[in-house]
Amino acid sequence: FSQLGAQVHLDDFGTGYSSLSQLARFPIDAIKLDQVFVRDIHKQPVSQSLVRAIVAVAQALNLQVIAEGVESAKEDAFLTKNGINERQGFLFAKPMPAVAFERWYKRYLKRA
Repeated sequence: FSQLGAQVHLDDFGTGYSSLSQLARFPIDAIKLDQVFVRDIHKQPVSQSLVRAIVAVAQALNLQVIAEGVESAKEDAFLTKNGINERQGFLFAKPMPAVAFERWYKRYLKRA
């Protein structure tokens, strides 16, 4: 995939069928941390510990970590402070039609 310029991201990591063994078996570039770990993470000590551990494993394997379902500034701050530089969720934008996305993206580029 990398020869084609594509990346492979393992979605919903930490739930369902995703596991640590997949990190070693498959040539992935990033894991997408499921929103179940993200929701109210600033108030959830167990989730905080799990996220820190997942980030440490990912960093040791040279993988990016993307957090799904970020909805509050407090969640965003915790994730940023703990090594997750890519985040997605309603805090940044809600789903939108392509035309609306084009306008949103142009405004986003001006702020960045």
